[in-house]
Amino acid sequence: MKQIINYKNMFFCICILVFMHTSNIVADFSFSLVDNTINLGKGKLSTTAQVKNTGAYPVAISLSILSKYQDLYGNESNELVEEPIFLIYPERLILMPGETELIKIGWIGPIDLNKELAFRAVCEEKSLDNINKPEDRKQSFTSGKITFLTKYALNLFIKVKDSKAELTLENTEFYEKEGDTWVRFTLKNTGNGILKGNALQFFLPNKKTKNDIIFNHSLFYVYPGDTRRFEYKVRQNKNNLTTNSRFTYELQNL
Repeated sequence: MKQIINYKNMFFCICILVFMHTSNIVADFSFSLVDNTINLGKGKLSTTAQVKNTGAYPVAISLSILSKYQDLYGNESNELVEEPIFLIYPERLILMPGETELIKIGWIGPIDLNKELAFRAVCEEKSLDNINKPEDRKQSFTSGKITFLTKYALNLFIKVKDSKAELTLENTEFYEKEGDTWVRFTLKNTGNGILKGNALQFFLPNKKTKNDIIFNHSLFYVYPGDTRRFEYKVRQNKNNLTTNSRFTYELQNL
């Protein structure tokens, strides 16, 4: 039995050595924004990103901007911003171990926006061989080497003058799904500012017990003009409940 265990340990060690020999783990790096908002209302047209190579090997970096959208249930989707509304300098660079670089992200789009916008600043590690080939996004495995690439995607907001978020409860409704009763609350941001909220609570009155059922949700965003839905399973008799609900939340800074 002891010999079998030794063979297992030996096999495990051999696997580790083979992995280390055939793998190429690219250097680590950190990425942060000095300010994640560009406040056009205060005449600010840019922010600064900081990238630092925290590993022991050179690292190639590429920075891009993605637009940020949400569906009715808060699921995020993104699209690469290709129109000239941002100026990034430098857009691509190579950092030596321990080296830090500042990258300027400038807004060159319209400054008379009527609502706030949301984006993602994406900083990703690139193959050193392909740093000047942005169209080459696929890693070749013909050499038997595996490359682990790091990517950061941070919030970047464009704020406008006198922006304000206004959250209203548009609708409360019950519906049936797979034999269960659910309640759906629909909120809408009727303002021109991005709403970042936390500790969201919905209060659903019970006309029989005179007590409210409370449903909770944590951090959430609602963009200007957008609608958000929140759905919960109801574990009480629906006939005792009313749709005369209300809600509270804590407003957070972007």
